[in-house]
Amino acid sequence: MLKRTLPVTLALLSAATYACWAGAQTEITTHIIDQKVVEKLATSLNHTSMVELPGPVTAAVIGTEDVRMEYRDNVVILEPGKAGVKTNLMVWIGDQRLVYEVMPASETSQFPYVIREEFDTPAPAAAAPGPSPEEARAVRDSSLDPFLLSMRNITACEDTFKSKGVHVKVDQVGEDHFSYYVRLTAVNRTKHPYRIVTPMVYHLNPEFGAKTFLRAVDEQIPDKQFDFVKFYDSEAVSSHGSTLPTRDLKPGESVSWAMAVNKIGKPIAMYEFRFPADGPERVHAVVIF
Repeated sequence: MLKRTLPVTLALLSAATYACWAGAQTEITTHIIDQKVVEKLATSLNHTSMVELPGPVTAAVIGTEDVRMEYRDNVVILEPGKAGVKTNLMVWIGDQRLVYEVMPASETSQFPYVIREEFDTPAPAAAAPGPSPEEARAVRDSSLDPFLLSMRNITACEDTFKSKGVHVKVDQVGEDHFSYYVRLTAVNRTKHPYRIVTPMVYHLNPEFGAKTFLRAVDEQIPDKQFDFVKFYDSEAVSSHGSTLPTRDLKPGESVSWAMAVNKIGKPIAMYEFRFPADGPERVHAVVIF
């Protein structure tokens, strides 16, 4: 049968139950739930028994109306109406089902009790002691050493960045096994603001003269030289961790930031950092590392 409604409200029953327990030697026990075992519940006439579950009860079914049952939140309350009645009780907590056998109620005034059900969860393992401040610093230093030693300056033609326009210079690059870490600077040499955003990054694979360009390792290719690259494949490369917020770069203003670029599996490659065009003028930086 589905949920029954008791003649009195659950709140009043609970209050009466606790008052009864307070005036008698009430037995309160804690039980570890085993879903493979049918747990037995003792009852007594003219008393209520309560089962406290470790979570909200979503449904409960009892096998006979001779034992009245009510549930709310995480509590199931039983009240036998006759002596000698034995039945079953099924309770759902979320998607977990618990099965009980309600034992016949005695006519004598036995003590009612409450069962507090708990799941058998293993105690959390003690956390291993962390490193001392000195040990933590040594670990950080050892991880930074290879990266700092990989930092390289990028060679560029400085005259390129003195002419009018929005120019981007790749200053330095470092690397680990997965990424390149690049530091860039942009300068606005126009008479109007330029909205700068984190660039899209592309791997360029020229169809002609690739070997010539790939000799210029750690160099930024000037636009005049890059214009000779007429045909090339362009493959988008993922980037992350940019420290550049989208902003308006005022005339004469410059900004520097860092970002990471995923490696594409080749030891040396040509990368283009492509920004929104400034009117008809392209804004980009082409570098080999």
